[in-house]
Formats: sequence, C-alpha cells, structure tokens
Amino acid sequence: MPGDRHPRGESPTPAGDLSAFHQGRPGDTVGRTDEEGLGSLAAGPRRSVQSAWLRDAVRRWGTAIWLVLLGALIGAFAVHEREQIAQLGTVLGSARLPWVLAAGLLEILYLVLIGKTYQTVLARLGQYIGLRTVLGAYLRSHAVGSVVPFSGPTTAVLFIRYLTGARVPGAIALLATGLTSLVGYASFVIVLLPALLALWWGKELGQRIVTAALLSVAIFAILTAAVVLVLRGPPAPGWFIRRVPRGLNRFVEEARARRIGARELLRPLALSVATDVVGVAILYAALGAVGRPGAVVAALVSYQIEMLFNVIAPFFQGVGLVEVSMTLALEAMEIPLATALAATLIYRLWDLWVPILAGLVLEAHGRWRGVNRTQGRSPG
Repeated sequence: MPGDRHPRGESPTPAGDLSAFHQGRPGDTVGRTDEEGLGSLAAGPRRSVQSAWLRDAVRRWGTAIWLVLLGALIGAFAVHEREQIAQLGTVLGSARLPWVLAAGLLEILYLVLIGKTYQTVLARLGQYIGLRTVLGAYLRSHAVGSVVPFSGPTTAVLFIRYLTGARVPGAIALLATGLTSLVGYASFVIVLLPALLALWWGKELGQRIVTAALLSVAIFAILTAAVVLVLRGPPAPGWFIRRVPRGLNRFVEEARARRIGARELLRPLALSVATDVVGVAILYAALGAVGRPGAVVAALVSYQIEMLFNVIAPFFQGVGLVEVSMTLALEAMEIPLATALAATLIYRLWDLWVPILAGLVLEAHGRWRGVNRTQGRSPG
C-alpha cells in the first residue's frame, strides 16, 4: 500500500477473525489461539443485528458486485480503445529483453528492501528476526491474500499470524505492522512531492491530481495523529476502556510501554523511501522495454497512481483497476495507449504475479512441512 503495496496499504488493525493469531513454531500456518495473545480482540461488545446483516451481505454479494463493476469498467475501456489494444501484441512482441530482465532484478531488490523495513521495525521493538523469515511471511501472506476478497485485511492478518509462528508476540507483530504502515504512508507523501513538482513544472498539475494529493496527505496526517495519540497521548478514559476489547487494551499498553518515537523510525523511513524509488525504477525499466527509455516523470507519476489505487481497490490486490488506471495515467503523459498498456503489464508481471507465485510455493512448502511434523508426532 501507499508503500509496500500490501501491508503498508492495510490497516494496522485488520478486520477478520483475529482469534487466528497464535504463538507457534516456524512453518505453522494454523494453530490455537494464545490466551494472552490477540485472540481476545475478537471479544467485545456484541454487534447489532444491522451490522451483522451488513457484514453478511458484504460477504455474500460484495465480491460479485465488485467483479460486475470491474468487468463493466474493463469492458468499456476495451471497447473505447479497441484500435489501440489491437496493437498490444505487436508492442509486447518487440519488447527489449534486457529491460524486462532489469525490471525483474529491481523487483528482487524491491522485495529485499520491504523485508529490511519490517526487520528494522521489529528490531526497534526488540524482536530480531532473520530477513529470510520476514520475507517468507510477507510473500506467503501476499500470495494467499491476493486470491481472496478484501485482500488488504486478509494479507495483514496472515502476515501477523506467520510472524507469531516465528515466535514474535502477537501484540508486537500487530504494532510492527501498524508502524510499518505509517512509515509507508510517510514515504508515499515524500515521493509524491517530486511527482507533483514535475507535473507543476510541465504545467500538467490538474485539479483532480491536487485533490488526490491532498487526500493522501490528509490520510497520512490522520494516521500519524492516531499513532501519536496511542503511543504518547494521555490514557484513555475509563468509560472508553470498558467498551474496548481487553485484548486491544493490552495491545495499547504494550505499544505505550515501548516508547517509540520519531527517531526510532528514521531508518525504517529511509528504507521505505528507497523501496519506493526502486518501485519507480521498475516501472521505468518496463517503459524502456517498450521503447520509452527516459520517461522518468511518467514512471514517477504512474507509480504514485498505482500506490493510490492499490489502497482504494478492495479486492484481489486491485487486479484490473490498477492496470486501467496506470495505463490511462501513462497515456496522459503522452505515451501511446498500446505502449502504456504493454509497459503496465510488464510492470505488473514483476510487481504482482511473480511475488504471488513465489508466495504460493512457500505456502505449499510450509503446509507440507506442517503436515510432516504432525505425522511425525503421531503415536506409532
């Protein structure tokens, strides 16, 4: 999200069955709830009949409605631009392989920087986890979360579960996810500034872009204020504490006890900014592959558009919506639509589909190890 596309764009307090958080061994995927962990977050005030009905309706019809709307959007786009899209095969067929491979190498660096950002935040919280473990948790949660509705919250829940499987306390895993999301939004705003400056310099800074930029800054300000209030603000009043699940109260107490300040987040912020710069470079390489080297401003602006729509899109990592939005953004930067779509597809190949494939392989391996471990413990 803004940020690492996935956990950064997700809420630090994801929706879903939080009783799934547990303490376990590395490689475990599902296990019991730790009574002292975050399982009690699921407890709390009873939901009203209306809220239960709304949640059931979203679960039942949300995906279908989204797919219908998305299909209508893609269909309208394809019909309107059918002449340009007909040239897509020719553009992809003439793509320059060295640029495509360069985009793949940059994606590896991108993933390593994401892992280092999480690793640094966890170290600030007293949890020293290997980069391989963090990257495995990220890729597995990203892959599984990508194939279910509401991929953002699901990915966050799974990422925290995998960290607890690596013996990270649930409250610390949740806090690390929240802090990394905050750092990701800060990085998004920092990288957004040169994009706005480039558009202003080229006299292409329209009202819609300004509105989207102000909205992004407002979201970052709200998140920052919420985190500062939790970490450094006065204690919550008693009436509020009594109405909040006990697990959430323990999480807030744990967060306040850590005394995390801005200085502790400077290195994660630097890593996050470097991650976004590499993300821009991946799109730049994709544009170079289709004969548009030197399109720095187009890559910078379109990458920010992708970050924004990754947060807005509620299902399946924004598949379809992100591609259309990036293509239209590149076309607005005077790149032919067929070329823009080809560059977008190359970018999304490395940005989305290769990490999903790697995560599914790791997930299958983790489940296989879990089954073997269980059979090894069975009597006889």
